Amino acid sequence: MSILKRIMAVLTLAALFAGAAAFAEEEQAAPLFATIGEAMEDDGYTGRAAGYAENYIVIVERDGKYIRVVAEMDEEGRRLNDAISEAEDIEAAFAAYDGHVMTLPVLYTEEFTAAPKAQAELDTLAGKTISGLEEEGYTVSSYGTGGEEGEAVYTMAYGLYEYDMLLNESFEVFEEHEENGTYGELTVKSAAFAGLSGNSLNLRFHADGTEDPEEDPWAEVSAFMEKIAGALGSEDGLEAAVAKLTEEMPERAEEIRMFAELFAAMSEAGDEEEYTFYTETHPEAAAYYSTWIAENGDWRTEVYDEDGGLKLMIVHKLDGGKQDIWEYAAALSEDGSELTAVPLGLHYREDTATLGWDVTYYEDGDAVFTLDGDGKLHWQDLKEDAGKGLAFEKIGNFFGGRWVKDDTEIIFLDWHDGGYEIRLNKRGENGEILKSGALEGSYDPETDTIAAAGGFDGEEPFAVTFSYDENRNVLWTENGESTALEYSYFTD
Repeated sequence: MSILKRIMAVLTLAALFAGAAAFAEEEQAAPLFATIGEAMEDDGYTGRAAGYAENYIVIVERDGKYIRVVAEMDEEGRRLNDAISEAEDIEAAFAAYDGHVMTLPVLYTEEFTAAPKAQAELDTLAGKTISGLEEEGYTVSSYGTGGEEGEAVYTMAYGLYEYDMLLNESFEVFEEHEENGTYGELTVKSAAFAGLSGNSLNLRFHADGTEDPEEDPWAEVSAFMEKIAGALGSEDGLEAAVAKLTEEMPERAEEIRMFAELFAAMSEAGDEEEYTFYTETHPEAAAYYSTWIAENGDWRTEVYDEDGGLKLMIVHKLDGGKQDIWEYAAALSEDGSELTAVPLGLHYREDTATLGWDVTYYEDGDAVFTLDGDGKLHWQDLKEDAGKGLAFEKIGNFFGGRWVKDDTEIIFLDWHDGGYEIRLNKRGENGEILKSGALEGSYDPETDTIAAAGGFDGEEPFAVTFSYDENRNVLWTENGESTALEYSYFTD
Protein backbone atom coordinates (compact mmCIF):
# COMPACT_ATOMS: atom_id res chain seq x y z
CA MET A 1 0.00 0.00 0.00
CA SER A 2 1.39 3.43 -0.96
CA ILE A 3 2.07 6.05 1.70
CA LEU A 4 -0.80 8.12 0.26
CA LYS A 5 -3.22 5.22 0.66
CA ARG A 6 -1.99 4.60 4.18
CA ILE A 7 -2.48 8.26 5.06
CA MET A 8 -6.01 8.10 3.67
CA ALA A 9 -6.62 5.04 5.84
CA VAL A 10 -5.63 7.07 8.88
CA LEU A 11 -7.86 9.91 7.77
CA THR A 12 -10.74 7.48 7.44
CA LEU A 13 -10.05 6.14 10.91
CA ALA A 14 -9.90 9.66 12.34
CA ALA A 15 -13.12 10.78 10.66
CA LEU A 16 -15.39 8.76 12.88
CA PHE A 17 -18.61 10.10 11.37
CA ALA A 18 -19.80 13.68 11.42
CA GLY A 19 -22.87 15.55 10.49
CA ALA A 20 -25.49 17.83 11.90
CA ALA A 21 -28.31 19.43 9.99
CA ALA A 22 -27.66 22.93 8.73
CA PHE A 23 -30.04 25.62 9.90
CA ALA A 24 -32.25 26.97 7.11
CA GLU A 25 -32.17 30.70 6.49
CA GLU A 26 -35.58 30.95 4.89
CA GLU A 27 -38.43 31.52 7.29
CA GLN A 28 -42.17 31.28 6.74
CA ALA A 29 -44.29 34.07 8.18
CA ALA A 30 -47.20 31.92 9.35
CA PRO A 31 -46.20 28.42 10.48
CA LEU A 32 -48.98 25.84 10.58
CA PHE A 33 -48.17 24.89 14.17
CA ALA A 34 -47.34 27.01 17.18
CA THR A 35 -45.07 24.49 18.91
CA ILE A 36 -43.31 21.21 18.20
CA GLY A 37 -45.70 19.54 20.63
CA GLU A 38 -48.67 20.68 18.59
CA ALA A 39 -47.13 19.18 15.44
CA MET A 40 -46.31 15.87 17.16
CA GLU A 41 -49.86 15.62 18.50
CA ASP A 42 -51.34 16.20 15.06
CA ASP A 43 -53.13 13.23 13.48
CA GLY A 44 -50.78 13.50 10.50
CA TYR A 45 -47.57 13.17 12.51
CA THR A 46 -45.47 10.62 10.61
CA GLY A 47 -43.31 9.54 13.53
CA ARG A 48 -40.28 11.14 11.91
CA ALA A 49 -38.47 13.62 14.14
CA ALA A 50 -34.88 14.54 14.90
CA GLY A 51 -33.13 16.91 17.26
CA TYR A 52 -29.86 18.68 16.55
CA ALA A 53 -27.73 21.27 18.30
CA GLU A 54 -29.31 24.03 16.21
CA ASN A 55 -32.85 22.83 15.56
CA TYR A 56 -35.59 20.26 16.03
CA ILE A 57 -37.45 18.85 13.01
CA VAL A 58 -40.76 17.00 12.68
CA ILE A 59 -42.55 15.69 9.56
CA VAL A 60 -46.35 15.86 9.32
CA GLU A 61 -48.58 14.61 6.49
CA ARG A 62 -51.72 16.49 5.46
CA ASP A 63 -53.92 15.78 2.46
CA GLY A 64 -51.24 13.61 0.91
CA LYS A 65 -48.59 16.32 1.29
CA TYR A 66 -45.56 16.19 3.58
CA ILE A 67 -44.83 19.20 5.76
CA ARG A 68 -41.52 19.81 7.49
CA VAL A 69 -41.85 21.58 10.83
CA VAL A 70 -38.72 23.33 12.08
CA ALA A 71 -37.99 24.85 15.49
CA GLU A 72 -34.82 26.47 16.72
CA MET A 73 -33.16 24.58 19.56
CA ASP A 74 -32.57 26.87 22.53
CA GLU A 75 -29.90 26.87 25.23
CA GLU A 76 -32.17 25.07 27.69
CA GLY A 77 -32.74 22.27 25.17
CA ARG A 78 -29.01 21.88 24.64
CA ARG A 79 -28.43 21.93 28.39
CA LEU A 80 -31.03 19.21 28.96
CA ASN A 81 -29.45 17.14 26.19
CA ASP A 82 -26.02 17.45 27.77
CA ALA A 83 -27.47 16.49 31.16
CA ILE A 84 -28.82 13.16 29.87
CA SER A 85 -25.42 11.48 29.65
CA GLU A 86 -24.58 12.38 33.26
CA ALA A 87 -28.00 11.85 34.84
CA GLU A 88 -28.49 9.21 37.52
CA ASP A 89 -32.16 8.94 36.55
CA ILE A 90 -31.96 8.61 32.75
CA GLU A 91 -35.71 8.23 32.33
CA ALA A 92 -36.36 11.47 34.18
CA ALA A 93 -33.65 13.25 32.17
CA PHE A 94 -35.19 12.11 28.90
CA ALA A 95 -38.63 13.16 30.10
CA ALA A 96 -37.30 16.62 30.94
CA TYR A 97 -35.69 16.96 27.50
CA ASP A 98 -38.70 15.61 25.60
CA GLY A 99 -41.05 17.80 27.61
CA HIS A 100 -39.00 20.88 26.81
CA VAL A 101 -38.78 20.03 23.12
CA MET A 102 -42.58 19.91 22.97
CA THR A 103 -42.67 23.59 24.04
CA LEU A 104 -40.25 24.85 21.39
CA PRO A 105 -41.96 27.47 19.21
CA VAL A 106 -42.11 26.55 15.54
CA LEU A 107 -39.91 28.82 13.46
CA TYR A 108 -41.37 27.84 10.12
CA THR A 109 -43.17 25.06 8.26
CA GLU A 110 -42.62 24.12 4.63
CA GLU A 111 -44.53 21.84 2.32
CA PHE A 112 -42.50 19.44 0.21
CA THR A 113 -43.20 20.64 -3.31
CA ALA A 114 -40.91 17.98 -4.73
CA ALA A 115 -43.08 14.96 -5.49
CA PRO A 116 -41.90 11.35 -5.35
CA LYS A 117 -40.86 9.88 -8.66
CA ALA A 118 -43.83 8.78 -10.77
CA GLN A 119 -44.29 5.09 -11.31
CA ALA A 120 -43.68 5.57 -15.05
CA GLU A 121 -40.21 6.91 -14.27
CA LEU A 122 -39.57 4.14 -11.77
CA ASP A 123 -40.50 1.60 -14.44
CA THR A 124 -37.53 2.81 -16.51
CA LEU A 125 -35.15 1.60 -13.78
CA ALA A 126 -35.88 -2.04 -14.64
CA GLY A 127 -32.73 -3.75 -15.85
CA LYS A 128 -30.36 -1.19 -14.35
CA THR A 129 -27.65 -2.27 -11.92
CA ILE A 130 -27.38 -1.11 -8.30
CA SER A 131 -24.02 0.51 -9.09
CA GLY A 132 -25.65 2.29 -12.02
CA LEU A 133 -28.33 3.68 -9.74
CA GLU A 134 -25.67 4.83 -7.28
CA GLU A 135 -23.99 6.73 -10.12
CA GLU A 136 -27.33 8.44 -10.77
CA GLY A 137 -27.49 9.64 -7.15
CA TYR A 138 -29.40 6.87 -5.39
CA THR A 139 -28.01 5.66 -2.06
CA VAL A 140 -28.70 2.33 -0.38
CA SER A 141 -30.76 2.72 2.81
CA SER A 142 -31.34 -0.95 3.65
CA TYR A 143 -31.97 -4.35 2.15
CA GLY A 144 -34.04 -7.41 2.95
CA THR A 145 -36.48 -9.95 1.61
CA GLY A 146 -39.38 -9.17 -0.71
CA GLY A 147 -43.03 -10.00 -0.39
CA GLU A 148 -42.62 -13.37 -2.07
CA GLU A 149 -40.38 -16.20 -0.93
CA GLY A 150 -36.82 -15.90 -2.18
CA GLU A 151 -37.10 -12.28 -3.31
CA ALA A 152 -34.47 -9.69 -2.45
CA VAL A 153 -35.09 -5.94 -2.17
CA TYR A 154 -32.82 -2.92 -1.87
CA THR A 155 -34.37 0.25 -0.43
CA MET A 156 -32.63 3.24 -1.97
CA ALA A 157 -32.96 6.94 -1.16
CA TYR A 158 -33.12 9.67 -3.75
CA GLY A 159 -33.61 13.14 -2.34
CA LEU A 160 -36.48 13.39 0.11
CA TYR A 161 -37.92 9.97 -0.72
CA GLU A 162 -36.86 6.34 -0.93
CA TYR A 163 -37.84 3.46 -3.20
CA ASP A 164 -37.91 -0.32 -2.98
CA MET A 165 -35.86 -1.97 -5.74
CA LEU A 166 -37.00 -5.56 -6.24
CA LEU A 167 -34.07 -7.49 -7.73
CA ASN A 168 -34.06 -9.92 -10.62
CA GLU A 169 -31.71 -12.11 -8.61
CA SER A 170 -32.90 -14.42 -5.84
CA PHE A 171 -32.10 -13.73 -2.19
CA GLU A 172 -29.57 -16.56 -2.28
CA VAL A 173 -27.72 -14.99 -5.21
CA PHE A 174 -28.02 -11.58 -3.53
CA GLU A 175 -26.28 -12.97 -0.43
CA GLU A 176 -23.41 -14.27 -2.51
CA HIS A 177 -22.89 -10.84 -4.09
CA GLU A 178 -23.08 -9.12 -0.70
CA GLU A 179 -20.49 -11.49 0.69
CA ASN A 180 -18.20 -10.99 -2.32
CA GLY A 181 -18.61 -7.22 -2.37
CA THR A 182 -20.13 -7.30 -5.87
CA TYR A 183 -23.64 -6.14 -4.98
CA GLY A 184 -23.34 -3.38 -7.57
CA GLU A 185 -23.78 -6.00 -10.31
CA LEU A 186 -27.28 -6.90 -9.12
CA THR A 187 -30.10 -5.72 -11.38
CA VAL A 188 -33.50 -4.16 -10.75
CA LYS A 189 -36.64 -6.05 -11.70
CA SER A 190 -39.10 -3.38 -10.58
CA ALA A 191 -39.18 -0.26 -8.42
CA ALA A 192 -41.85 1.23 -6.17
CA PHE A 193 -42.25 4.25 -3.89
CA ALA A 194 -41.48 3.36 -0.25
CA GLY A 195 -41.93 6.64 1.67
CA LEU A 196 -39.83 9.43 3.14
CA SER A 197 -36.07 9.04 3.26
CA GLY A 198 -33.83 10.06 6.13
CA ASN A 199 -32.91 13.10 4.04
CA SER A 200 -36.34 14.57 4.82
CA LEU A 201 -34.97 15.48 8.26
CA ASN A 202 -31.85 17.10 6.80
CA LEU A 203 -32.19 20.79 5.96
CA ARG A 204 -29.51 20.44 3.31
CA PHE A 205 -32.29 18.83 1.25
CA HIS A 206 -34.75 21.57 0.33
CA ALA A 207 -38.52 21.24 0.02
CA ASP A 208 -38.34 21.76 -3.75
CA GLY A 209 -36.02 18.80 -4.18
CA THR A 210 -32.82 20.76 -4.65
CA GLU A 211 -29.83 19.94 -2.51
CA ASP A 212 -26.97 21.99 -1.12
CA PRO A 213 -23.50 20.53 -1.72
CA GLU A 214 -22.39 18.58 1.30
CA GLU A 215 -19.64 20.34 3.16
CA ASP A 216 -16.73 18.22 4.25
CA PRO A 217 -16.60 18.61 8.08
CA TRP A 218 -13.14 17.04 8.04
CA ALA A 219 -11.60 19.37 5.44
CA GLU A 220 -9.48 21.05 8.11
CA VAL A 221 -8.36 17.68 9.44
CA SER A 222 -7.41 16.52 5.94
CA ALA A 223 -5.45 19.73 5.33
CA PHE A 224 -3.63 19.24 8.65
CA MET A 225 -2.69 15.66 7.75
CA GLU A 226 -1.54 16.67 4.27
CA LYS A 227 0.63 19.38 5.79
CA ILE A 228 2.33 16.81 8.02
CA ALA A 229 2.87 14.45 5.09
CA GLY A 230 4.25 17.30 2.99
CA ALA A 231 6.69 18.34 5.71
CA LEU A 232 7.94 14.77 6.05
CA GLY A 233 8.63 14.71 2.33
CA SER A 234 10.42 18.06 2.15
CA GLU A 235 12.29 18.36 5.45
CA ASP A 236 15.47 16.55 6.43
CA GLY A 237 14.06 13.75 8.57
CA LEU A 238 11.30 13.28 11.11
CA GLU A 239 12.64 15.59 13.80
CA ALA A 240 13.19 18.46 11.39
CA ALA A 241 9.64 18.13 10.08
CA VAL A 242 8.18 18.01 13.60
CA ALA A 243 10.25 21.03 14.68
CA LYS A 244 9.15 23.09 11.66
CA LEU A 245 5.46 22.26 12.09
CA THR A 246 5.54 22.78 15.86
CA GLU A 247 7.04 26.22 15.35
CA GLU A 248 4.14 27.06 13.02
CA MET A 249 1.44 25.49 15.21
CA PRO A 250 2.73 25.24 18.81
CA GLU A 251 -0.79 24.60 20.14
CA ARG A 252 -0.93 21.34 18.15
CA ALA A 253 2.50 20.02 19.10
CA GLU A 254 1.18 16.75 20.55
CA GLU A 255 -0.92 15.95 17.47
CA ILE A 256 1.95 16.85 15.14
CA ARG A 257 4.29 14.46 16.93
CA MET A 258 1.77 11.61 17.00
CA PHE A 259 0.79 11.74 13.34
CA ALA A 260 4.28 12.50 12.04
CA GLU A 261 5.66 9.41 13.78
CA LEU A 262 2.74 7.33 12.49
CA PHE A 263 3.24 8.50 8.88
CA ALA A 264 6.98 7.97 9.08
CA ALA A 265 6.44 4.41 10.32
CA MET A 266 4.00 3.75 7.46
CA SER A 267 6.52 5.04 4.93
CA GLU A 268 9.24 2.78 6.30
CA ALA A 269 6.90 -0.21 6.16
CA GLY A 270 6.84 0.06 2.35
CA ASP A 271 4.33 -1.51 -0.01
CA GLU A 272 4.56 -5.14 1.02
CA GLU A 273 1.11 -5.48 2.57
CA GLU A 274 -2.17 -4.15 1.26
CA TYR A 275 -3.87 -4.38 4.67
CA THR A 276 -2.80 -5.34 8.15
CA PHE A 277 -4.62 -5.40 11.45
CA TYR A 278 -3.21 -3.11 14.11
CA THR A 279 -2.88 -6.00 16.55
CA GLU A 280 -0.66 -7.80 14.05
CA THR A 281 1.79 -4.92 13.89
CA HIS A 282 1.34 -4.10 17.61
CA PRO A 283 0.66 -7.43 19.40
CA GLU A 284 0.50 -5.68 22.77
CA ALA A 285 -2.72 -4.01 21.59
CA ALA A 286 -4.46 -7.38 21.25
CA ALA A 287 -5.44 -7.25 24.93
CA TYR A 288 -7.89 -4.43 24.09
CA TYR A 289 -9.41 -6.10 21.01
CA SER A 290 -12.70 -7.43 22.39
CA THR A 291 -16.17 -6.43 23.53
CA TRP A 292 -16.50 -5.26 27.12
CA ILE A 293 -19.53 -4.76 29.35
CA ALA A 294 -20.30 -2.92 32.59
CA GLU A 295 -23.37 -2.72 34.82
CA ASN A 296 -24.76 -6.02 33.51
CA GLY A 297 -24.59 -4.95 29.89
CA ASP A 298 -26.19 -1.51 30.25
CA TRP A 299 -22.79 -0.19 29.18
CA ARG A 300 -20.84 -1.86 26.35
CA THR A 301 -17.52 -1.04 24.70
CA GLU A 302 -16.70 -2.61 21.34
CA VAL A 303 -13.08 -2.42 20.16
CA TYR A 304 -12.49 -2.94 16.45
CA ASP A 305 -9.12 -3.88 14.96
CA GLU A 306 -8.32 -1.80 11.90
CA ASP A 307 -5.39 -0.83 9.71
CA GLY A 308 -3.54 1.96 11.49
CA GLY A 309 -5.18 1.73 14.90
CA LEU A 310 -8.16 0.62 16.96
CA LYS A 311 -11.68 2.00 16.81
CA LEU A 312 -13.77 2.05 19.98
CA MET A 313 -17.54 2.39 20.27
CA ILE A 314 -19.12 2.79 23.71
CA VAL A 315 -22.87 2.20 23.96
CA HIS A 316 -25.05 3.14 26.94
CA LYS A 317 -28.54 1.62 26.83
CA LEU A 318 -31.29 4.06 27.77
CA ASP A 319 -35.03 3.83 28.25
CA GLY A 320 -37.46 4.71 25.49
CA GLY A 321 -35.63 2.92 22.69
CA LYS A 322 -32.60 5.22 22.86
CA GLN A 323 -28.89 4.75 23.45
CA ASP A 324 -25.98 7.13 23.87
CA ILE A 325 -22.89 6.32 21.81
CA TRP A 326 -19.30 7.52 21.94
CA GLU A 327 -16.84 6.71 19.13
CA TYR A 328 -13.07 7.10 19.10
CA ALA A 329 -10.05 6.18 17.00
CA ALA A 330 -7.07 5.28 19.16
CA ALA A 331 -3.55 3.88 19.20
CA LEU A 332 -1.16 2.64 21.87
CA SER A 333 0.82 5.22 23.79
CA GLU A 334 4.57 5.25 23.22
CA ASP A 335 5.22 3.14 26.31
CA GLY A 336 2.33 0.78 25.52
CA SER A 337 0.59 1.43 28.83
CA GLU A 338 -2.66 2.85 27.47
CA LEU A 339 -4.76 3.54 24.40
CA THR A 340 -4.80 7.22 23.48
CA ALA A 341 -7.67 8.54 21.38
CA VAL A 342 -7.38 10.97 18.50
CA PRO A 343 -9.10 14.12 19.88
CA LEU A 344 -11.95 13.89 17.35
CA GLY A 345 -14.26 11.66 19.37
CA LEU A 346 -17.95 11.70 18.60
CA HIS A 347 -20.84 11.55 21.09
CA TYR A 348 -24.42 11.21 19.89
CA ARG A 349 -27.79 9.74 20.86
CA GLU A 350 -29.33 7.08 18.61
CA ASP A 351 -32.85 5.75 18.14
CA THR A 352 -32.55 1.95 18.33
CA ALA A 353 -35.53 1.40 16.03
CA THR A 354 -34.48 3.66 13.15
CA LEU A 355 -30.73 3.87 13.96
CA GLY A 356 -31.09 7.59 13.29
CA TRP A 357 -29.20 10.20 15.30
CA ASP A 358 -31.50 12.17 17.58
CA VAL A 359 -28.80 14.41 19.05
CA THR A 360 -25.16 15.11 18.29
CA TYR A 361 -23.52 16.25 21.51
CA TYR A 362 -19.99 17.00 20.23
CA GLU A 363 -17.32 15.96 17.74
CA ASP A 364 -14.14 16.83 19.63
CA GLY A 365 -14.07 14.20 22.35
CA ASP A 366 -10.85 12.87 23.85
CA ALA A 367 -10.18 9.80 25.96
CA VAL A 368 -7.64 7.37 27.39
CA PHE A 369 -8.24 3.63 27.90
CA THR A 370 -6.31 1.39 30.29
CA LEU A 371 -6.39 -2.18 31.61
CA ASP A 372 -6.07 -2.85 35.34
CA GLY A 373 -4.45 -5.80 37.09
CA ASP A 374 -7.71 -7.78 36.96
CA GLY A 375 -7.95 -7.41 33.19
CA LYS A 376 -10.80 -4.88 33.28
CA LEU A 377 -11.02 -1.96 30.87
CA HIS A 378 -11.24 1.60 32.19
CA TRP A 379 -12.38 4.60 30.15
CA GLN A 380 -11.10 8.03 31.12
CA ASP A 381 -13.35 10.46 29.28
CA LEU A 382 -11.33 13.68 29.05
CA LYS A 383 -14.30 15.64 27.67
CA GLU A 384 -17.11 15.02 30.19
CA ASP A 385 -15.89 12.22 32.49
CA ALA A 386 -18.75 9.94 31.41
CA GLY A 387 -16.73 6.82 32.19
CA LYS A 388 -16.19 7.64 35.86
CA GLY A 389 -16.70 4.61 38.10
CA LEU A 390 -17.13 2.13 35.22
CA ALA A 391 -15.01 -1.04 35.02
CA PHE A 392 -15.65 -3.05 31.82
CA GLU A 393 -15.48 -6.85 31.83
CA LYS A 394 -14.26 -8.70 28.73
CA ILE A 395 -16.88 -10.83 26.92
CA GLY A 396 -15.15 -11.54 23.58
CA ASN A 397 -15.94 -10.24 20.13
CA PHE A 398 -18.98 -12.46 19.57
CA PHE A 399 -21.50 -9.77 20.57
CA GLY A 400 -23.95 -8.81 17.82
CA GLY A 401 -22.52 -11.27 15.27
CA ARG A 402 -24.78 -13.21 12.89
CA TRP A 403 -23.42 -16.45 11.43
CA VAL A 404 -24.72 -19.44 9.46
CA LYS A 405 -24.03 -23.18 9.78
CA ASP A 406 -25.73 -25.04 6.93
CA ASP A 407 -29.38 -24.01 7.31
CA THR A 408 -29.04 -22.75 10.89
CA GLU A 409 -28.48 -19.08 11.66
CA ILE A 410 -26.75 -18.18 14.94
CA ILE A 411 -27.20 -14.67 16.38
CA PHE A 412 -25.22 -13.55 19.44
CA LEU A 413 -28.13 -11.40 20.46
CA ASP A 414 -27.47 -9.91 23.87
CA TRP A 415 -25.60 -10.16 27.16
CA HIS A 416 -27.37 -10.22 30.51
CA ASP A 417 -27.17 -11.95 33.88
CA GLY A 418 -23.54 -12.85 33.27
CA GLY A 419 -23.94 -14.67 29.95
CA TYR A 420 -24.76 -14.58 26.26
CA GLU A 421 -28.26 -14.91 24.87
CA ILE A 422 -27.90 -16.70 21.52
CA ARG A 423 -30.77 -17.05 19.06
CA LEU A 424 -31.11 -19.95 16.62
CA ASN A 425 -33.14 -19.77 13.38
CA LYS A 426 -33.65 -22.72 11.04
CA ARG A 427 -33.92 -21.19 7.56
CA GLY A 428 -35.70 -22.58 4.50
CA GLU A 429 -34.44 -22.54 0.93
CA ASN A 430 -35.74 -19.00 0.41
CA GLY A 431 -34.52 -17.64 3.72
CA GLU A 432 -37.81 -17.99 5.58
CA ILE A 433 -37.62 -18.96 9.27
CA LEU A 434 -38.92 -22.50 9.75
CA LYS A 435 -38.31 -22.75 13.48
CA SER A 436 -36.46 -20.96 16.25
CA GLY A 437 -34.60 -21.75 19.41
CA ALA A 438 -32.08 -20.37 21.86
CA LEU A 439 -28.79 -21.09 23.59
CA GLU A 440 -27.45 -19.67 26.83
CA GLY A 441 -23.69 -19.14 26.69
CA SER A 442 -20.99 -18.62 29.29
CA TYR A 443 -17.86 -16.77 28.16
CA ASP A 444 -14.36 -17.83 29.30
CA PRO A 445 -11.91 -14.90 28.95
CA GLU A 446 -8.90 -17.19 29.40
CA THR A 447 -9.68 -19.22 26.26
CA ASP A 448 -11.83 -16.62 24.45
CA THR A 449 -14.60 -19.20 24.00
CA ILE A 450 -18.30 -19.54 24.76
CA ALA A 451 -19.72 -22.77 26.21
CA ALA A 452 -23.41 -22.82 25.27
CA ALA A 453 -26.36 -25.15 25.77
CA GLY A 454 -29.95 -25.19 24.57
CA GLY A 455 -31.63 -25.97 21.27
CA PHE A 456 -34.67 -25.53 19.08
CA ASP A 457 -38.06 -25.26 20.72
CA GLY A 458 -39.50 -28.69 21.45
CA GLU A 459 -36.35 -30.57 20.41
CA GLU A 460 -33.57 -32.37 22.29
CA PRO A 461 -31.09 -29.88 23.77
CA PHE A 462 -27.41 -29.97 22.85
CA ALA A 463 -24.11 -28.38 23.90
CA VAL A 464 -21.73 -26.46 21.67
CA THR A 465 -18.56 -24.37 22.04
CA PHE A 466 -17.91 -21.20 20.05
CA SER A 467 -14.40 -19.94 19.33
CA TYR A 468 -12.45 -18.13 16.60
CA ASP A 469 -10.07 -19.54 13.99
CA GLU A 470 -6.93 -17.85 12.65
CA ASN A 471 -9.00 -16.03 10.01
CA ARG A 472 -11.32 -14.57 12.64
CA ASN A 473 -14.24 -16.78 11.65
CA VAL A 474 -16.45 -18.18 14.39
CA LEU A 475 -16.05 -21.93 14.96
CA TRP A 476 -18.92 -24.19 16.05
CA THR A 477 -17.53 -27.20 17.94
CA GLU A 478 -19.92 -30.02 18.80
CA ASN A 479 -18.95 -33.54 19.87
CA GLY A 480 -15.31 -32.80 19.08
CA GLU A 481 -15.94 -31.67 15.48
CA SER A 482 -15.41 -28.03 14.48
CA THR A 483 -17.11 -26.15 11.64
CA ALA A 484 -16.21 -22.65 10.48
CA LEU A 485 -19.37 -20.54 10.24
CA GLU A 486 -20.19 -18.23 7.36
CA TYR A 487 -21.31 -14.65 7.89
CA SER A 488 -25.10 -14.19 7.77
CA TYR A 489 -26.75 -11.47 5.69
CA PHE A 490 -30.26 -12.23 6.89
CA THR A 491 -32.18 -9.40 8.56
CA ASP A 492 -35.03 -9.61 11.03
